[in-house]
Amino acid sequence: MKISIDWIDDFGFTTKVRHLKNFLIDEPLSFKGSDRGPSPVEYILIGIGGCLGMSFIHCTKKNDIKINKLNILVDGKMTHSSPSNQLQLVSVSVELNVVQFEEKEKEKKNLEKCIDSYRQYCIVSNSLIKGLPIDVKVNY
Repeated sequence: MKISIDWIDDFGFTTKVRHLKNFLIDEPLSFKGSDRGPSPVEYILIGIGGCLGMSFIHCTKKNDIKINKLNILVDGKMTHSSPSNQLQLVSVSVELNVVQFEEKEKEKKNLEKCIDSYRQYCIVSNSLIKGLPIDVKVNY
């Protein structure tokens, strides 16, 4: 799986993923960016929340559970860390809010099963938790 990211100007980048083009990456004005798109940290949070949501939906479909709505709230906490006082993402909390209008006893048990197990299928959060190695090379 490969993506391409091209610098536009200032802190702005555009990225190509599969056949999808022109996803913007930028920093908010408070970080001296132009606020044209999510920041790299926000894309991490989007990836975590999206992956957990897809894992949960996969479980509901696999167990024939009908839900009417799923909303996912992701909150990332950043702080300056010593000794260089660099800003760092230090914690992420995720809240899944499920609305199920028709709740049959079998569906309720299966939903509880999904709630207990869906996290193990999220490749994004599991990779981050296990300490994803990142190899960086600069060509010039």
